[in-house]
Amino acid sequence: MKYLNRLSVVVLLLLAIIIPIVFFAISIGTNKTIEDNAKTAQSYAKESSEKRLQSEAAYSEISKIIPGVVCIGSDLMSSFGTDNTNFVADLQNKLNNEGYKIPVTNLAVRGENMLTILGRIGVVPFVIAKDVTIPAKADLIDIDLDSSEDGLVWPLAISSDSSNFNPVNIAGHEGMIGGDVRTDPETGENRHYFVRMTDGEPFTIPAGSVINTSSDDEFKDFAHIIWVGENDKWDNYELLSDYIERIIASCGANKSRYLVLGLIGGSSESTKEYDRIMEASFGSHFLNVRKYLAGVKLEDVDVEFTDEDKQAQSRGEVPQCFLQQGGLVLNDKGYNVLLDYVYNGLVANDCIRKPKNQ
Repeated sequence: MKYLNRLSVVVLLLLAIIIPIVFFAISIGTNKTIEDNAKTAQSYAKESSEKRLQSEAAYSEISKIIPGVVCIGSDLMSSFGTDNTNFVADLQNKLNNEGYKIPVTNLAVRGENMLTILGRIGVVPFVIAKDVTIPAKADLIDIDLDSSEDGLVWPLAISSDSSNFNPVNIAGHEGMIGGDVRTDPETGENRHYFVRMTDGEPFTIPAGSVINTSSDDEFKDFAHIIWVGENDKWDNYELLSDYIERIIASCGANKSRYLVLGLIGGSSESTKEYDRIMEASFGSHFLNVRKYLAGVKLEDVDVEFTDEDKQAQSRGEVPQCFLQQGGLVLNDKGYNVLLDYVYNGLVANDCIRKPKNQ
C-alpha cells in the first residue's frame, strides 16, 4: 500500500513536470507555425502586389500602343435581328475571358449604306447641301445633308444610336444633329435637323460646309474591325476595296492593325471576283466569313442542320442554319461560330496584346 502511494506521488510529480514542458513545446510550435504562416502571407501579399503593379504597368504600356478596338459597319456588325447576340459585346467578353484588357467600341449603325458610314467616321465627310441660317435661340432647324462625294447618305435614319455622331462641329459651330426614319425608301432621303449648343448670335452655315462628327478623330489610333458593304448594290468591288483602304489610310498610329470581314452572301463561284480583290488588297487581314462558315463542320457545333444546309456548304454558301430568315444577316448560332474566327484573326494580326508572361 505504501509502495502504491509512493508510486502515485512519483507519477504525479512526473506529470507536474512533463505536462508544462509539453504545453510549452506545443506553444512554441504553434507560435512558430503562426509566425511562419504570417511570413508566408506577407510574402504572398507582397508578391501578389508586385505582380499586380507589374501587370498594370504592362497593360498601361500596351494601351499606349493599342488604346482599343473599334468596330465599323452596319447591319452585320450590329447583329441586327438576333435574339441573344450583341456581336461587339460578345467580342469584348471573349477578349476579357482570354486575358486581354482592351476596350471594344461599336460604331455600327444598322441600315446605313457605305457613304453614310464613311461620313459618320469622317473619311468621306458629310456636308451641308444648302445655306442655312441658325437663329439666336437654340431651336431645331431643318438642314439638308449631302456627301462630299456623289451618292445618297442618311445618317441616323434608321437607328436612334448616334454611335459617337454627336456633338458635331460645322464651320466652327458646335451643335447636335438629329434625324427621322427614311421618308423615301427608294432614295434614302429623310429629314435632318441641327440645334446649336447654346443661345447666341445668329449665324449662317454656307452650302458645302463639312460636318465634323465626334468619331472623326476619337478612334483613329484604335485597331479597326471593318465589316461594310451589305447595304449597297456593288457592280464594282474595286470601289468597295478602295473605300475600305481609305478607312485604313485614315487611321493614325495603327494602320497595320485591322481586320476586314467579308460579306456573307453568294457562293464560291459567284463571289470569285469579290474574294480575289479582297484577298489581293488585304491579305491575311481579310477574313472570308462566307468561306469560313461554309467550311464549318456542322456536326461539331451546337446547331440543328438539314441536308439542304450541307448542300449549301458544298456550293460554298453560308448554310441557312447560320442565317436569319431571308439570309441577309447571321443568326445567334452563326455569330457564335464566327466569334472565335474573328478573335483568332485579331491575335494573328497583332491587333490585340497582353503582357508576355500571361
